[in-house]
Amino acid sequence: MQCGQCGKEIDDGSKFCKFCGNRLDAGVPRPGHEPMECEWCDGHGVNPLSGGRCSVCGGRGTVFVKQAPKRCTKCLGSGREGLFALSKCSKCKGSGWEGADL
Repeated sequence: MQCGQCGKEIDDGSKFCKFCGNRLDAGVPRPGHEPMECEWCDGHGVNPLSGGRCSVCGGRGTVFVKQAPKRCTKCLGSGREGLFALSKCSKCKGSGWEGADL
């Protein structure tokens, strides 16, 4: 397998290039992450200082950013559900938030 940044041969399944430090899974979306335009290269994929490939986005022009948690739509943020709100919300498990890693 080759590094997309420096072009050197690296081990299959590596997460980072051992030569230049490029993150190899940066273009793969993870749960709770949304694509955003790279602010370093303004979405062009080119490093504005060196003219080479952008090291932040790997030349793709986008990065994946973790999104902020949202208020639970089932309990409306109370963390409780049921007739007398005695039990924890089954969707947010009592936190009141969706998408939170609590």
